Amino acid sequence: MRKIFIPIFVMLILLTGCGVKKYKSLPLNIETGDDIVVKVNTNGGYNVSEDKNNEIHSFAIKFTKDDKKIATGYFDYADQYDLIVEYIESEDYAPVVKGIKKENREDGKMLCYQYLADGNNICRVKIKGSNTMITIYGTLEYDELIKLINRLSFSKK
Repeated sequence: MRKIFIPIFVMLILLTGCGVKKYKSLPLNIETGDDIVVKVNTNGGYNVSEDKNNEIHSFAIKFTKDDKKIATGYFDYADQYDLIVEYIESEDYAPVVKGIKKENREDGKMLCYQYLADGNNICRVKIKGSNTMITIYGTLEYDELIKLINRLSFSKK
């Protein structure tokens, strides 16, 4: 009886461990004055880290999948979010934007869109309870950017 029980017990532990989500948290002190934590579900090879070699933004983070950079993130003041939403939804901007998606998330407000002028897909999240907004962009497919965003959460420490 004991010989049967031990293999079954081991199999149950292995099977229940397969669905476990793993996370990485990246705590950051942002120039908006907030301490922000970016958390990513690392299953499937995803990761987040500081992007010390970014030539465009003085402080940026990078998102990778299987050690290949797929997107960049940078931070700005949260009050910019509403101005950007208004601008993106204006008729003047309509010819260069498509796929606008707005959503209230548990961790803040989100706006995603495809910017046709440079081929970047962009998501902005106004982080709940903070003075900070994060912009995540890259040339990855729009659906892939949405998948990435759904793996992330943001919080103020």
